[in-house]
Amino acid sequence: MLGVPTRHEVALPGGGPPAEFWVARFRKEGPGQRHHLRIFWSWRPWGGAWQAPDNPRLAFGHVPALCKLYVVREMTSPDEPLEDDPALGLIRLLLADLDKTPWPSAGRPFPFEAGRPFTPTLNW
Repeated sequence: MLGVPTRHEVALPGGGPPAEFWVARFRKEGPGQRHHLRIFWSWRPWGGAWQAPDNPRLAFGHVPALCKLYVVREMTSPDEPLEDDPALGLIRLLLADLDKTPWPSAGRPFPFEAGRPFTPTLNW
């Protein structure tokens, strides 16, 4: 990791509270290659907003269902400004669809089995 993660708010289409993400830059090295990555990550508890808490285990330890989103992008240079990152547009599109994905409501069982991953269907 290059530097420390910072919080970044992503404005959502249609208004409403912005989604909160952690964002950090990383360097990945391979034989004769160096790649610079920018990684965004956030969590959304059942019935809540996208958040980037200081301690996710404490913040979400009590929630019955949780969605975590990573967006990873290779940068063309290590000093690209965050404000111009095209990944922000992708995040807006993803969140618009993910926020339409039905979550279980009170009295309705979860649409997945405990201990097995649940993958919502996105229609793009």
